[in-house]
Amino acid sequence: MNNYFRKVAFLMLFLCAGIYGSVSAFEKPSDQVTSIQDEKNLVATFEDYTEEGFKFLLKDGNSMTFSLIADELLESYDLKSDEYKGKLFQITYLSEEKDGEITHKITGLKELKSQEENS
Repeated sequence: MNNYFRKVAFLMLFLCAGIYGSVSAFEKPSDQVTSIQDEKNLVATFEDYTEEGFKFLLKDGNSMTFSLIADELLESYDLKSDEYKGKLFQITYLSEEKDGEITHKITGLKELKSQEENS
């Protein structure tokens, strides 16, 4: 009888370990990107650069912060300086959701004259 309980206990332990291993195999790694959107475009006025990123003012009065920017764009437009504050830009960007947090990366940037805004 004692041998029977050992076999049952071993079998239960084996099954629990197998189930746990199977379930954890389907969990996503915490650093995995869960969704990437297509590139989007918008026109906005550059406000400021902070530790959170590059902040732009949208036409509707809301602002949008881009935490990343392509390196080659910073070579053309030094948004970390005050030179471009108040300037109007056409922005192309990607959005990623990672660990439930959405980040925006600028992939294209073109300074506009005020009349080009409606084009």
